Amino acid sequence: MIFLLVCVLRLSTNLAFLGPPSIPKLQRLVTEASNDGPFYPYSQGRHPSIISKSFPSIISTSTTTSLSSTPTSSDKTTSSSLKPHLNSTLKSLVIVESPSKASTIQKILSSIFPTTGSGSWTVQSCNGHVLDLPKSSSSIPKKYRNETWSRLGINVDKSYEPIYVIPDSKTTLVSSLLSHCSKSDIIYLATDSDREGEAISSHLKFLIREKGLRMECVRVTFNEITGKAVGEGFERGREVDMDLVRAQETRRIVDRLTGFTVSPVLWKKIAPGLSAGRVQSVGLGRIVERERERMEFKSVEWYDYQANFTLGGEVFRGDLIEVDSKKISKSADFTDAGTLKLGSSSSLHIQEATLPPLTASLSSHPTGTITSLTSKTSSLSPPNPFITSSLQITSNRRLGLTSTQTMRSAQKLYESGYITYMRTDSFRMSEEGTKATSEIIEKIYGQENVKTVDVKKSKSKKDTPKNAQEAHEAIRPSILESGTFASPSSLTSSLSKVDLALYTLIYSRTLASMMIDKVVKSTTCLIDVGERNPFRFKVTGSQVVNKGWAVVDNSGSNTSSILPSELEKDEIVALTSFEPNQHKTQPPPRFNEATFVKELERLGVGRPSTYASVLETLRTRAYVTSGKEDEFNNDIGEARGTMISAQRAAGSPSLGGGRGSLIPSLTAFVVSDLLKNWMSEYVDSEFTRDMEERLDSIAKGEGEKNIYLKEYFEGERGLKELVKKMDEECKADDARRANLPLLAEPVEAVAGGNVSLFVGPWGPYVVRSNGEGERETAPLPGGMITDLENLTPSALHSIVDGRNNNGTILGKTPEGDNVRLCLGRFGSYLQVGEKGENGTRTQTLPKQYGGMGGSQLMNVVDSGNSENKPLNELVGLTFERAMGYLNLPRTICEYEEKKVETNIGRYGPYIKFNNSFVSLPVEHDLLEVGEEIAIGLVIDGIINKSAKLGRGVLLDFGKVEGGTLTVREGRFGVYLNWKKVNAKLPKEYADEPTSISQEVAWAAIQEKAAGGTGKKAAGKKKVVKGNAGKEASNSSNLPSPPKRPPSAYLLFCGENRAEVSKTTKKLGDVSKELARLWKESEGKRERWEEQAADAKKKYEADKNEWAKECEKLEPGGLKKVNKKKVEAKATRTPSAYMIFCSEIRSRVMEMENVDGEKLR
Repeated sequence: MIFLLVCVLRLSTNLAFLGPPSIPKLQRLVTEASNDGPFYPYSQGRHPSIISKSFPSIISTSTTTSLSSTPTSSDKTTSSSLKPHLNSTLKSLVIVESPSKASTIQKILSSIFPTTGSGSWTVQSCNGHVLDLPKSSSSIPKKYRNETWSRLGINVDKSYEPIYVIPDSKTTLVSSLLSHCSKSDIIYLATDSDREGEAISSHLKFLIREKGLRMECVRVTFNEITGKAVGEGFERGREVDMDLVRAQETRRIVDRLTGFTVSPVLWKKIAPGLSAGRVQSVGLGRIVERERERMEFKSVEWYDYQANFTLGGEVFRGDLIEVDSKKISKSADFTDAGTLKLGSSSSLHIQEATLPPLTASLSSHPTGTITSLTSKTSSLSPPNPFITSSLQITSNRRLGLTSTQTMRSAQKLYESGYITYMRTDSFRMSEEGTKATSEIIEKIYGQENVKTVDVKKSKSKKDTPKNAQEAHEAIRPSILESGTFASPSSLTSSLSKVDLALYTLIYSRTLASMMIDKVVKSTTCLIDVGERNPFRFKVTGSQVVNKGWAVVDNSGSNTSSILPSELEKDEIVALTSFEPNQHKTQPPPRFNEATFVKELERLGVGRPSTYASVLETLRTRAYVTSGKEDEFNNDIGEARGTMISAQRAAGSPSLGGGRGSLIPSLTAFVVSDLLKNWMSEYVDSEFTRDMEERLDSIAKGEGEKNIYLKEYFEGERGLKELVKKMDEECKADDARRANLPLLAEPVEAVAGGNVSLFVGPWGPYVVRSNGEGERETAPLPGGMITDLENLTPSALHSIVDGRNNNGTILGKTPEGDNVRLCLGRFGSYLQVGEKGENGTRTQTLPKQYGGMGGSQLMNVVDSGNSENKPLNELVGLTFERAMGYLNLPRTICEYEEKKVETNIGRYGPYIKFNNSFVSLPVEHDLLEVGEEIAIGLVIDGIINKSAKLGRGVLLDFGKVEGGTLTVREGRFGVYLNWKKVNAKLPKEYADEPTSISQEVAWAAIQEKAAGGTGKKAAGKKKVVKGNAGKEASNSSNLPSPPKRPPSAYLLFCGENRAEVSKTTKKLGDVSKELARLWKESEGKRERWEEQAADAKKKYEADKNEWAKECEKLEPGGLKKVNKKKVEAKATRTPSAYMIFCSEIRSRVMEMENVDGEKLR
């Protein structure tokens, strides 16, 4: 019976797919074949998708009848029955993950496996996962929306069966892929050779079988996209590895359960847009923990001496290490609390007070004696070839790339056939890779530099990351047909700047890993000064004997510091000079991307392939920020969706580059504390590491998925119970409180009341209560958000006072108005006059005083119950400097008979010259910058158009007939621009646009202007716009109407557009930023509103005068024009939709109880 059903289905399928396949047809087939497995088709809006509650059981071996006839999951070896399919007469379809990979493989297959007759190779890309868990409630099937577990997309009541759907964005693509499948004789699933790739292949096979197609589906993998590797991969065809699929699915379910149960509680208790994750929350906890260590750190001052010695005319330097046999205390001898460690308690702590007697004693000894002279030679082994984590770490340190950028670039290099697979945790290198590397080293550096020991055997287990799978070899360049690697110099025209830099890094490291050791000879000399209570100095020198692998990988120092050759034991040397050096113990350094990845790897948390996405999430959710930008890294991305809510809660800290430190925001502290207090196991590194090990056991077929998931989610201390308890028992105020070390216990200040810091949906804010139920609140200024180490109780009291008491009075203007320092939502500013009075004005301050978008200088030491300091003392602003800012703009000088002025705007200080602007560098004070520096900035930044040349201008011919003639590069290519006229670049200059002459460019502009299309040409009659419309100028001799007045918003935009344009290249981004600034200026718009009102009054008066003048020249003329306009509008051709509506409207109106969905 089943056999007959399958035959019918196959016949109907062949008939159905004479045209393009559709998802509804596929659903019908699934419905008819539902006896073969628990498939549940459903219709979602216009694009129905497929859903399977227990997808793995369908494509793995089962005792029940299945649509697929796959062998057991343990059958992972090469199947001899698959090789005969590699023949030239078959129509072969290969499915990969990305278009670029498809293009590369298409060329390779056509060359190594030529076809004959009707045979062909077709390579298509699926663009990642074709089946996934529902991303939102709207994509959950209607039949499940009332289930308690529906929002998870996982049936936790029935063995944690996942709901898989075809994403809305993939429905057309899936239809296209299935159409190609129906026309093929054999299908090769060539997705990446990791867990994700295996899962994608299994999903593709599932859809193919679900469609009723019975052709062979072969899983092929290869580590590099070269002819040899791809050919061998296709010859080793195998079945889908279901152990890997189950492991991937288990991780996906665990991540979904964690994110979709914890995150909603964070939204409810703290702010929308926040997120939690299995690896993300552990990593965030480590970043916050490190910042707490820094805040609690007590710095200690200590001194040592550095002396210069002379022997035979050569000078060498030594450091004091002992006095009277007592070791000098150094940073390593102190605890974070500022006390000496137990083992260092007998050492000598030199302080400023003990310097005079030590200095006097040293001064009395002009010579010293060499008491020890030792030398040794050491070998430094070459570094391992790159794995995923070490590639991310090194590219961050050397190139400044974020982990996301590194993996994106590596993906492109892999798919284009330049490097091996980039997701690996194995240092192993294949025999072919080892041979190619050795041959290159021998050719360039000589046979003597090739390491003779097998690299695979020489690497100790301690180098291998925890939980390493070692399924792939290390990352290296791909092997060309010639048997060697492509040199970086040969790829300069093929790769982008970033891709070439990363390839060069991989190429150099691969060669270095197979080269001989670096040999260094080091010499240590001990010199005693004084016979009684001697001062012992240590002098060290080193000499690179053989650079070895360091010739190609300059990760270490290759310089030598050689000591005088005459040095011998008991030799007398002259003490020529010495000086004490002050030192301070430093807190633990913050993590940067490189050290953070290394820390996660050390803890055994997550996989190297997930680190990039974890870091990206921490940034986009505003958990961390870093301000340093790099050559390859100046665009982290635009916030969207829930990211905006998360960044608003954190106070919208700016996202910085990849090389800077990861500075946790207040939101990070709040979220990390909440998770640690209520579900500590799930943010513990050991718990997460054990989880990785159990997931790996599932991948090996040694663990049972459902048992683990039930324990994880429903155990005695399972995720479900902990989240429920946190949701029910944790109060919002407790969840939102920022428990910084300096604010751990509320401090009673003289100003009165307890002060606390919180994070809410609209950002961080300060609350002060007086114990009688009265509360005062103030938002934490944006600039102070990243200065957490200095947010003391006194500082918070001053913020509340500055916000609620109308600021601090600094003095009076010559006119007698008060000058106040006030705190607003985005920082501190000056106010002249009283709030609400006419004539009151405000002045923005530079960021060092709490200005917008910058860090603060609130370096205060809280003294417990001391009196709160005024706000101006906290930020370091004097009345004299305040008056200087109030008197801006400041004229510096004149250049070419035009003023050069300084002023400050939304984005900081700038210089203005001839209505053009250039930013003032941060190292210059806008109240003190002099004529020489200002003119230099004007010449470089304005006159020479250096700022403008960076924004699409390739060639500037200067002024031509009143306008600047330029060659520009835009979104759609290179073009010519003059005023508002844009012209195409002549074809003969397409390869070298800057070689065009001014005469040719000007002729093209004139031709475009004379053509009457596009932008208006100079001198062309202006089209009249206004009340009379276009017809007033073409069909009447009436005068032009007055120009409509600008609104207050347009006046605001006109005043701020130039400044905003300096920060972004895109016109749309400029408009968005202006709209945002306008919204923020609410309550401060009086000036523009008054100007707009005056302009409107003038417009109304001019309009009346114009109407009277028109009536005198042509009585009734305006009415005729307006009538023509109405007639013109009435004769417009209706659209197809309007015609449809006019025909069906009467029938729809007669319908009763029409369902809204059906009507639409």
